[in-house]
Amino acid sequence: KLTVACMDVPVEDASAFGVMGTAENGLVTSFIEKPETPPTLPGSAARSLVSMGIYIFDMDVLKEALEEDSKLDSSSHDFGKDIIPKLIDTESVYAYQFCGSKGR
Repeated sequence: KLTVACMDVPVEDASAFGVMGTAENGLVTSFIEKPETPPTLPGSAARSLVSMGIYIFDMDVLKEALEEDSKLDSSSHDFGKDIIPKLIDTESVYAYQFCGSKGR
C-alpha cells in the first residue's frame, strides 16, 4: 500500500531525516521524523535507515490518508510526522533500500 525509498547513513547524520525501523522482510515497523537520538540499524550502532522522501502510494490509500489527516486539528499535515506513522498501524508499509547490497 506504501513503499518508502530509503538508505542507510551514519547515525550522526540521521537526525536530519525520517528514520525507520524495519522487520527482516522490509515491513516498516516505526518511523520517527528527525529524531534527536536516531535509532540504529540492528547489528550496526553506527548506522540508521532513513527515508529519501520518495513515497510510492496506492492511490486509494493516499487519498483516504490525506482526507482523514485533513480533519485532525492536532496534525501538522506532514508525511513524516503524521501520515506515515499512522499508516504503519493500518496498512502495509515497506522500505525499499537503495545502495549497498540490497539496492541499486
